[in-house]
Parts: sequence; structure tokens; C-alpha cells
Amino acid sequence: MSDFPARIKQSSNKHRSRIVLALDIDYEERDNALIFAENNINLLKDYICAVKINFHLILPLDLYSEVKQITDLVHSYDLQAIADVKLNDIGNTNEVALSHLWSSGFDAATVSSFIGYETLKEAIEHAHTNENGIISLVYMSHKSAADTYGLKIIDPKSGSTMNMYEMFLNWADELNADGIIVGATIPEIIKQCSSRIKNKALIFSPGIGVQGGDARQAIDNGSDYLIVGRSIIQSKEPEKEASRLRSLTWQ
Repeated sequence: MSDFPARIKQSSNKHRSRIVLALDIDYEERDNALIFAENNINLLKDYICAVKINFHLILPLDLYSEVKQITDLVHSYDLQAIADVKLNDIGNTNEVALSHLWSSGFDAATVSSFIGYETLKEAIEHAHTNENGIISLVYMSHKSAADTYGLKIIDPKSGSTMNMYEMFLNWADELNADGIIVGATIPEIIKQCSSRIKNKALIFSPGIGVQGGDARQAIDNGSDYLIVGRSIIQSKEPEKEASRLRSLTWQ
């Protein structure tokens, strides 16, 4: 396994936080994207353990200057930088994209499990060669996630009938993914995943607050880290809300 899990655990312990700040930005704010990112990191640095830089924030910025400026700022506070790009392409394309992300300062990246077993394996091996991490999608937090992740399938390897997310969980386990995404909106599935993969891969749970997920319930069911964006950033008092969530979930 790469050094990413150790690094984020170290950051978590230092800041006494399980909160990953998701930099969610509206389209109308694109011209001020860099300022938006830096202001929120500077404001909330003491309450978080990592920053997840979303694809729609990366798009309006220059990767090797502005995005690198953001990841440098993240690292200056002993935080980890996660690229939330949900890679979903052929192996070579994924590896080129990952190489750019590592060069611009990211410690880990999210990858869609729909790319398949062998292609996911290649992405994980590429990340580990560079001492970085892959967080694979097992079950997302939005309402439509059940349309795909909840499908009943026949596992091509075992011939067993299972849900799509269960196959993705098996892959993450077998391939030594550094982390998995399981939405806070489905605590019963967090619990199921935790019983299978605890102490082998970290569980990251988005969907707190705005999407209906409960922070304490997610932690109690096995989440290691909570990905929170709008509930903090769009609150009237972002520092107060970040502090509240940190205190609620740290143990």
C-alpha cells in the first residue's frame, strides 16, 4: 500500500479531525476560483485533515501553476490533497492523467470502479509506484446511485449473484485500494463495507448535511473520513460549522 494512508492518518491525528474539505464551487464563481480555494483553506485549515479539489474547480484553473499553488498551500498546513476526478477511461489515458495530477501536487485521486478490474489494478499500481493513493468508488451518495451501484449482477469472476457495489468492494479489497467512497446517505452499506475492509482500506463518506447524510451515524457505522463541502462552505459561519463537525466526529 502507498504512503497516502499513513500521511492522511498523520494529518488527521495532528489536526484531531476526520473532515475532508470538499471545495465545491459554483459556475458563477469560476473567475475567482483560485481566490475561493485559498480563502477557504486558510480559513478552515485547523479543522480538517485533507482538501478534496473537485473536478469542476480544476477545470477553470491552470494545472501546473494555479492548481499547484493550491496543493502547495494544502501541504504547507500538513494537510493532504485529493483530486476528485473520478477517472473513468482506458488504462493508458488514466495513467497519463494520474501522472499530471501527481506532478501538480496531489496525494490521491478518485477513480470510478466501472473501468473494470484490470484497469483499476493498473491505476492503483501506478499510484503506489509514486507513493500516492487511489480512492475507488464503491457507492456514491446521490439519490440516483442506486440505479447503478445497487444493480443485481453476476460476478464474472465467481459466477455469484451480488450487487454491483459488492463487486466493487471486492475489487478494492483484492487490489489494495487505499480508500473507497461510500456515501454517508447509506449508513447500512457503510457498515457492510466496514466489516469487510476495515483496517485494509479507508472509508471516505460524502453526502453530509445537504444530501441528508448524518456525520455521527456515518462514523459509528465505520467511516474513517467525512467529505464535507457545501454544509461548511455555504453556512453562515463556516469556521463554527467545521469546528462542530470536527468535535462531533473525533474520537
